[in-house]
Amino acid sequence: MKKIIVILFLSLIVPAWAPVWAVETIPLSPEKMDTYNELCGQFACQCGCGATIAACPHEYCSFAIPFRKEIVRLLNEDKTTAEITDYFVEEHGEIIRSQPTFKGFNIMVWITPFVAILVVGYIIVTLIGEWAKRAGPAMAESKEGATPANRLKEDDPDLKRMRDELTKFDD
Repeated sequence: MKKIIVILFLSLIVPAWAPVWAVETIPLSPEKMDTYNELCGQFACQCGCGATIAACPHEYCSFAIPFRKEIVRLLNEDKTTAEITDYFVEEHGEIIRSQPTFKGFNIMVWITPFVAILVVGYIIVTLIGEWAKRAGPAMAESKEGATPANRLKEDDPDLKRMRDELTKFDD
């Protein structure tokens, strides 16, 4: 019985320590750490999480961990930020950037959302204006007689029959 309790206790405690054992150490000087952090924020993780290399939520990411090690290796070889960026863009393509550059066809990526918002906003305002114009005369007519009873004419045969039936009912 004691063995089962010890095994259960260890099975609960050991996984809690696992992240402590898995901490990745980065062998960089303090001067290069700022560059490392900047570079990790510039590249998108390709594991499918949609985050940057710096913010990838997967503890054992098969893409971010080797990518970070590659950044460390290149920084230790005294490569500049531009050289490292060019290296990774050449190796992985423009998709590796977490933010597209503002040149060439990528300008469309920056401009299209704003243009789309303006166009859709214009269409919505125009449609609402047209609907308001069409509903204008109908709204004016309905204000004359606010309730359905007010819109009935006194000489209406149905109204006369209804009143007759109500007087018979009251008697």
